[in-house]
Amino acid sequence: MSHILIGVDVCKDVLDAHARPAGVRQRFDNTPEGIDQLVVWVRAFAPERVVFESTGPYQKAAVGALLAAGLPAVVVNARQVRDFAKGTGQLAKTDTIDAGVLAHFGEVVATVVRPLPPPEILEFRDLCDRRGQLVRMLAAEKNHRHAAAAATPRVRKNIDRHLAYLQQQIEDLENRMDRLVAESETFKAKDQILQSIVGIGPQVSRTLLVHLPELGQGHRQSIAALVGLAPFADDSGATKGIRHIRGGRAKVRIALYQAAVAAIRYCPVMKAFYAGLKARGKATKVALIAVARKLLVLANALLRNGSLYQPRTNSVSPQNA
Repeated sequence: MSHILIGVDVCKDVLDAHARPAGVRQRFDNTPEGIDQLVVWVRAFAPERVVFESTGPYQKAAVGALLAAGLPAVVVNARQVRDFAKGTGQLAKTDTIDAGVLAHFGEVVATVVRPLPPPEILEFRDLCDRRGQLVRMLAAEKNHRHAAAAATPRVRKNIDRHLAYLQQQIEDLENRMDRLVAESETFKAKDQILQSIVGIGPQVSRTLLVHLPELGQGHRQSIAALVGLAPFADDSGATKGIRHIRGGRAKVRIALYQAAVAAIRYCPVMKAFYAGLKARGKATKVALIAVARKLLVLANALLRNGSLYQPRTNSVSPQNA
């Protein structure tokens, strides 16, 4: 493997590639045929990394094809890349410039190639993401129904039909996800452990299974940083700034926040922990984030040990995590 970095800027229709330090550029269509051509072009360089920035769904096919071909493709945070470009004095922004910036970013910043998830994970993830989309649509329609209280009966009936349709689609997706879990011994075992934790229900468990496959493999600090629940210092000289969380996997973080809200109501250990933080003057959201981090650390420890949560003996102390 040579010390060549390739950056690929992605948009809906095209892929702009830049090989560094050779400075070779090439544009490909963001289609199956264009992606095949990209794979052949990249393979000829035998690069150290092929760097993409996260662009929602548009980079998934190209990244998947490169990984399947054994090429070291990585996806990095788009905001970090933009900040890097500004830090190097690159203020102009075009697709070809961005491809070069991505290659430079890969040369300077350490990245990790993650293996292509197995098909069952990809299918599970798609179902989970689609359910989230439908839930947001359902919430919007409920707001429309509330606002249409004075509308004509025909309008209200139309909204009610759409609400019923969305609810049925969500139920169908949940049933399909339940079948996937039941048919996979790995999913089933992990799901049982996760749902044994007070506050973590089916939806949070599914989110952790598909969006945090590393859970149970790392130590508490690394898993908290990966999710974005580890507070970062903001100190300068004698000034001690307020620590904030940032980055990480937003879907997992949101799910754990929701679990924390349930845990402080129904889990005595988490309730006491939350009350102690509030008594020390912590803001509500800060305390809830701390509970979410405790739940994450506990889930990581239980999955690593392959044991269910036992309310009387388990805790989130360092000995167990």
